[in-house]
Amino acid sequence: MEVTIQGTVVRSRVFLDSDDFVERGLVFVQTDRPVNIEGQSYVMIPVILADAAALDSLGDHISVTGELVLRQVPTPSGKLTSHAVPVVWIEARVQEKARPAN
Repeated sequence: MEVTIQGTVVRSRVFLDSDDFVERGLVFVQTDRPVNIEGQSYVMIPVILADAAALDSLGDHISVTGELVLRQVPTPSGKLTSHAVPVVWIEARVQEKARPAN
């Protein structure tokens, strides 16, 4: 299911995704208004950026659209959540700069 959330970035970090051992960006977003997901209301939603380098381009207040998935993720303190939580997955990619020809 695709969702759009808007809110303030509370914390961001790079983490090693244990599913495929790739560094991802993880952003904790305090939503502007509660988001209803399967009958539960959430005001803090983790957002995973497929490309950790995309963290550099985020501002303090963001609006993102992505796929809603259930996953275990590191909490803001760094410990893994004990169960799967709603997470917004963003296929963010950073384009490489063109390299000069030799």
